[in-house]
Amino acid sequence: MLNVTLEKQKNLMKVTFAGDLTKNIPLEELVGPPAPNMIINCRDLLRINSVGIRVWLRYFRMLAERRVHVTLQECPPSIVEHFNNISNFRGKAVVESILVPYRCIACKNGETILYTIEEIQERLPPVETKCGHCGKSSVFDDITQEYFRFTKEID
Repeated sequence: MLNVTLEKQKNLMKVTFAGDLTKNIPLEELVGPPAPNMIINCRDLLRINSVGIRVWLRYFRMLAERRVHVTLQECPPSIVEHFNNISNFRGKAVVESILVPYRCIACKNGETILYTIEEIQERLPPVETKCGHCGKSSVFDDITQEYFRFTKEID
C-alpha cells in the first residue's frame, strides 16, 4: 500500500511516498493538482512492481506535460534500479539525492547512506565505510558501475 504525505506552500508542494506502489492507483488523485514546483521524497518507497511502474510513468509524463519542475530526493536502491533500467523512469525530474546501500561484513546489518548527485559526480562514494550498528567494516552492497550508471546521464 502506498501512503502519500503532502505539504503545500505557495508555489511548492512537498510530497512523501512511503510503502509499496504495486496497484493501479490514480497518483494524480492521491496527490491532487500539482504545484509549479514539486519535491518528491522517496526514502520510504520500498517497492514498485510492473503495475506500479506504469502508474509512475503515467504520473511523471503528466507532470512533464504540465511543465511542473520536479525534484526527487532520497531515492532508495529500489528506485535507483529503475533509473538505470527504464530510460524515462524519472521523466524530466531532477534527482537531487540517492540512498547508497552498504552491508556490514561482521554483523550483516544492511543500511543506506544519503549522498547528493553532486557529491557522486565529483567522487563516487567509498566502497567501504563504518557500520552504523557495530562499528566494523561495512561495504558497498551493489555493483558500482551499474548502481551509479544513471548519474552519468544527468547534467
